[in-house]
Amino acid sequence: MLAQGYDMKATILYQDNESAIKLINNGRRSSSSKTKHIGNRYFYVHDKLQKREIIVNYLPTEKMWEDRFSKPFQDNPFLSFRRHILNMNTEM
Repeated sequence: MLAQGYDMKATILYQDNESAIKLINNGRRSSSSKTKHIGNRYFYVHDKLQKREIIVNYLPTEKMWEDRFSKPFQDNPFLSFRRHILNMNTEM
């Protein structure tokens, strides 16, 4: 992409699990006995973070619209999601 003249910036990765963010940022230093089963190949994201190819930011679960396609929601969260998807300004 750089050879073709595109300005490559770091990709932003949103995560709602703060423990996962700490593990990504700190690598093996934040691993405990519960995470020792994670092999080196899973620290690929940590390597990308050190190379400044990605940025990991926290985003609350309520604001992650992708989750709405794979998890059931009821009442207000469902109505909010429906309004967002259907581009509705008022409630039905």
